[in-house]
Amino acid sequence: MKKLRTLFALLSLVTFSATAGVADPDRAWISLGSAHVSDKDFEQINPGLFLTWEGEHLGYTVGAFRNSYGGFSTAATIGAPLIYKDDFELSLFTGLATYPGYADRFRFSQGDIVAIAGASLRYKNVFTQLFPGNGNSVKLTASFGVTFDLGESPKH
Repeated sequence: MKKLRTLFALLSLVTFSATAGVADPDRAWISLGSAHVSDKDFEQINPGLFLTWEGEHLGYTVGAFRNSYGGFSTAATIGAPLIYKDDFELSLFTGLATYPGYADRFRFSQGDIVAIAGASLRYKNVFTQLFPGNGNSVKLTASFGVTFDLGESPKH
């Protein structure tokens, strides 16, 4: 039953993202790893793929990745750019992610779904995302990777 609720929540967000008015994604993000400010050890190699549909004022992102606990996770977020230039972007984002078997380690969770939020910084084809602590042992998580423009997107 938990897996059905997780699947339903993510499909709802994907459907919402897809109906944002854009058929093809505007940007691909390939996550490579993460660093944790924590007193515990986590996996630092976290490959993943995310796709973003950029709207006039918001970006909608969905993807999947290997989480820091060694499992498979999916996420869907909505982001708002604070600064947007051709080579540089600073955005704030919020959304939901699945952490099967580990969601109870997060401050805000229901079943296998956790609430996520943070800041995303992009310079040319390199990005980092900063996530505040999970409410327990992690004070800050930074993920990083590469990103590629897939086509025309609205100017912000």
